[in-house]
Amino acid sequence: MRLSIQYYDLILLGILASLVLGFAAGALTALSTAVTVPAAALIGIALIYQTIFLRGPVSSTDDLTEEVHEIELPK
Repeated sequence: MRLSIQYYDLILLGILASLVLGFAAGALTALSTAVTVPAAALIGIALIYQTIFLRGPVSSTDDLTEEVHEIELPK
């Protein structure tokens, strides 16, 4: 089985990396982590914004008109 990394996997890694970067900046510099973590979280917010609004999981608005059918799950 071949492992592949997709766009949304990279976005999740980017969000995690921004928070780790904020913590590391607070721990390794004179700046407080109460300042650096929220500041670095802005990078994560930008990634989330781009993923949801600019490059969403649908190709076109026609994808949104498909009817969803209910499935029965085994008990």
